[in-house]
Amino acid sequence: MRFSPQHVAILATTFATWISVISVISVTSVSGSCLPESIPEQDRLWVDVSGRKPLRLLVYNWPSAEAFTSIANILINEVLGVHSVMNETIDTVLEAALKLSGCEDIACVEITEDIAHSALETWDSASNELKDFRVAHAEKAPLDLGSVGYTSEDGLYLSKKVLSRSYDETGNALDFYRGYNQSHHGSVHQFFDSLADLQPAEFVDCNESKWVNPAFINSYVQYTGDLDGVIDVGGGDYHAKCHGKFWIAPACRQNVSECIPIVTSGYGWGLDIFMMWYHDANRGRGAVGISGLIPV
Repeated sequence: MRFSPQHVAILATTFATWISVISVISVTSVSGSCLPESIPEQDRLWVDVSGRKPLRLLVYNWPSAEAFTSIANILINEVLGVHSVMNETIDTVLEAALKLSGCEDIACVEITEDIAHSALETWDSASNELKDFRVAHAEKAPLDLGSVGYTSEDGLYLSKKVLSRSYDETGNALDFYRGYNQSHHGSVHQFFDSLADLQPAEFVDCNESKWVNPAFINSYVQYTGDLDGVIDVGGGDYHAKCHGKFWIAPACRQNVSECIPIVTSGYGWGLDIFMMWYHDANRGRGAVGISGLIPV
């Protein structure tokens, strides 16, 4: 984790329960094999014999998905004897749905023959996009083949040092969301760094990633009505409005120095959820940012 360790913020991250078992995954070269009894490359089958097309595995942009897809790619090639590749990285379940169905966009008016075949480790918490797509385009939507065999979880985390200091000095337990209620714990921000303490270069610009994806930001506007926290880009779509590289919750927009940094990573894992949480003043004065240094 390269996010400056001396900084104190709330970090959003994910854990796959099996990931500690894997230390290094070696991806084979085109000419080499990983397994000792690998089916020779020249003896492997193609998905489309006439076009000599391999099975295409989409790769979600977080480490556990990359690791699992790498394992699957090796097994498909060397044990099942089917040519497969994992040469395209995606960020969202909606991207997966489009590429697996052959649709160019959500309207699915234009169809491409450049279709992928699988996307492993699609999280249930993000599957609403796939469900919505399936309702709109039932005949083209990809199939859900069930669990990949392990469970994962995500959440907000802060250091034991912060928890202990807050409890020892004020009796306030910061592992419970009511500990951030500004009416009862107005100075809770003192236990965290301010936005001014962070290095802007370590964070993702607000003109990229999930910040400018209406599929996520529009839902925030729909459920909160907070037009001051977004930019209207026309056509009923919205982008997040940032202060520097952080979206500021309503409770601390008048005094950004009291915002508590909420740091996520990757494409913006959970960002839209955190925006909705911190729209509620009972959850405190949050400022959400995407680290460019921490893997999901």
